[in-house]
Amino acid sequence: MWFPVDFPMPNEHFVQRTLTPQATAPQTQSLQIPFAWRSLDSNAKADLTVNAQQFQASTLARVQKRNLGVAFSPSSGLWFSLLFNEEVAAVRNTRESNSNRVTLNEEFQVREAVARVGLDLLNNMKLGIGIRSQSVRGDVVGSFSVSALNRVVYSGSRLGVVGALLVNLAPVQIAVRHETPVTGKVDIQGESKVSSTYGYTGGAVSFAVNSETALLAEYGYYTAARNELASPVPSAGSNNGLTLLPLGTAIEARVVPLSLVGAGVSHSLGSALRLQLDAVQGKIYASSDPELLLPDTVPDDQKQKVNAIRLGLSLEKGDWESQIFADYGQSKVSYSIDSSNKVSRSHSYWGIGLRAGVEI
Repeated sequence: MWFPVDFPMPNEHFVQRTLTPQATAPQTQSLQIPFAWRSLDSNAKADLTVNAQQFQASTLARVQKRNLGVAFSPSSGLWFSLLFNEEVAAVRNTRESNSNRVTLNEEFQVREAVARVGLDLLNNMKLGIGIRSQSVRGDVVGSFSVSALNRVVYSGSRLGVVGALLVNLAPVQIAVRHETPVTGKVDIQGESKVSSTYGYTGGAVSFAVNSETALLAEYGYYTAARNELASPVPSAGSNNGLTLLPLGTAIEARVVPLSLVGAGVSHSLGSALRLQLDAVQGKIYASSDPELLLPDTVPDDQKQKVNAIRLGLSLEKGDWESQIFADYGQSKVSYSIDSSNKVSRSHSYWGIGLRAGVEI
């Protein structure tokens, strides 16, 4: 599930996660063990107008991502891999006004297993396909009008598929990737709700200027699927008709990713050390649809921007590689729900991460 605290950029920039050996498979007959860790801190502030009353709200969040996998190649042209991902988002929502202050703490957790198989179609072409299985858990208060003691916990599971093609036409590498929306159901308050995360289709190009420097470019767009977790449900233990939002009270909860475009450069600093810089701009849409679906056409004046940058330092030597990277991103969004409900907010996130792997 994409939660608002994890902004609509890929967990790894598309260029990095597609054009690296870890994203394809062992290049020779071997066993490979990749792992990664990432920590993101997020801060969002909003000026809200609700029923003609103005107040401020803020969201502070910390996202921890952990990945561990294994890839095995019984021959140089065939490989299998299994990747385990865990993402835990701890969110603190605060509303402030002239008369009261409400602080709510929520948590979202997604665990994923990705089983992949790939083969060499030609000497310079690799194809990979996979199945994504996710388990979802939410621990939410879900509304500023519901008591913080009236928490709701829900869980469920989802499935999706992914495919990628990598073509090496030295000095150019071309990669395309397609992910279907990961869709399933969760049980919440005695109801079965459709739950989904967005699909993604994109391509990336790497051009080797010389033996030391390569230029990178990417483009991708997201595919929305029905997500009933965006619809309110009755609050547990309430007799006064209160409802809660299963995606929580984070002020970015109605933001839907649309597309992204990016560019980067990779430069060798020595025989084993490489520096990489990526800059990405995404387009997002603030949806008022109760199931977070997009209209057939999103007007250009309703598409808003997300800017992100990543700086990474990679060490590649022999049969192992590693990368330390830092992220920063920011966005501004304003929209009207109706004549009495408006949102204007700014969002920024920053973080550090490590990815590494060893080939045995």
